[in-house]
Amino acid sequence: MSTQSNKPEKSKEELEADQQKLSKQLLSLQDSIVRKPPYCYGTVPVDVKDCILFYGKDDDARRINLSQATDEQLQHLAKTCDPATFGVHEQDVYDETYRKAGKLDAEHFSLNVTPDHLGLLDIVRDQLVLVNAPQAYIGGTKIRAELYKLNVYGPQSFFKPHVDTPRGETMFGSLVLVFPTSYEGGALVLRERGCNPAPKEWSVDSASLLSQTSSPSIAYVAFFSDVEHEVLPVESGYRVTITYNLHYVSEDEPPAVSPPQPRLVPKHEAAFRATLQGLLDDPTFLPQGGNLLFCLWHQYPLPTPTEDTTLEESRQALRRLADRLKGSDALVLQVVRALGLDASLRIVLRDEGWIYDRTTFVMCDHAVRLGEPLEFGDGDAGNLHGYLLQAKRAILINGPFGPLDKSDLWRYGLDDEGSSDDEPNSDCVNGPMEVHWVNYLHWHEGVDNTHKTTYMAYGNQASIGTAYWRVCLLIRVGPFGQRATMTAGDEHATNDFKVVLLEVITVVVQSYAVY
Repeated sequence: MSTQSNKPEKSKEELEADQQKLSKQLLSLQDSIVRKPPYCYGTVPVDVKDCILFYGKDDDARRINLSQATDEQLQHLAKTCDPATFGVHEQDVYDETYRKAGKLDAEHFSLNVTPDHLGLLDIVRDQLVLVNAPQAYIGGTKIRAELYKLNVYGPQSFFKPHVDTPRGETMFGSLVLVFPTSYEGGALVLRERGCNPAPKEWSVDSASLLSQTSSPSIAYVAFFSDVEHEVLPVESGYRVTITYNLHYVSEDEPPAVSPPQPRLVPKHEAAFRATLQGLLDDPTFLPQGGNLLFCLWHQYPLPTPTEDTTLEESRQALRRLADRLKGSDALVLQVVRALGLDASLRIVLRDEGWIYDRTTFVMCDHAVRLGEPLEFGDGDAGNLHGYLLQAKRAILINGPFGPLDKSDLWRYGLDDEGSSDDEPNSDCVNGPMEVHWVNYLHWHEGVDNTHKTTYMAYGNQASIGTAYWRVCLLIRVGPFGQRATMTAGDEHATNDFKVVLLEVITVVVQSYAVY
């Protein structure tokens, strides 16, 4: 019999004191994660000829130098443009009450210079990608810029708050070039959604920046694709921009620029690492080991699985995002891996369905999608989380405000020790897991990387259930003295654990679906 088993059980007061101390330790870990601004900006000097733009449709081609353009020339450019649309539920929508601007697709214009020729890819990689990335990513990060659209914002033109639609698995951000035309207003405002108590906000006034340059220059702004932004109304003149989609370069694709040289560990990474290392060295921090759960901040594009997608293919899809984490998400993964802790991607669902009037949290290790109608019967507990627990290998976990109530485990087909019973309709194929939430973010649709679906729940009577999705990083911590949980064979796999942006479809009240 082990010495540990002979220890007397702790009193209720002692357990509460331990929980309060653990909460403080987890809060210190959360506070040590420094989140850098999700954008960079500035101006670059150019030759006058670098501002020459060729544009037109059919045989009506024109040439304009945007560093010396007259109002008449800019008016012609604006008239050549199509009305700018924006995306809503995978459709392009034209609504001048939300966006008033002109646009030209890439096939209708050409510029003498590219971002890599201006050195902007080096700047973006250094100021945005690498500043927000952990040390392990610094040696091999390669990016490219894909020409997207030209936009003209004339007097009283604007674009209300929106988030860019990712165009491909490798896209991580946008680069906007602003040309030195004469205009006032039209500042770009960026917001970090979901921040508590209020969103962080930054403003980039390119007109002011360009007015301060002594030679021909182009202003630039680069930001992560999940950052909310808007263009304030142009007061006078014409604001001309060209937008590029920023992509990570895949292994079989030649880089647009050479990889950077290794450099020192950023201060914000060192702070988080020191805090986590201090907790691991503390015998009072999870003395028997445990599971930490980090809610990830950013969104990442991933193709939605189809009904023919296998479980292994769904898991492999996550691994293809190996080097694409942003900001503090990348920092956390890198540091925990460097300290020998096993970390893996998990999709966490918060189900506010009708069952027992309770909120339930479940966790999956692969992407799921919503789509075709599917009725949940009694065998699925009549709700979404029941279906995931039974059919999708999900795991029941506790919420952020306390452990699972053992007296409730029978509701999920488990006894009070967490063992599955023999009933064929038992929800919980995998027993419950206790997790310690490091950061519990807002679980509301459109905030951070939370996504929502509405479904029909069937019990004694039909009712509407709501499920919120979030992607988290599950980190296994060993007992004191044996903290490392990642073996040598796990290192490559852990490096591949990334984040998925779920495509969630709100379904009609007559039916609902989960895959």
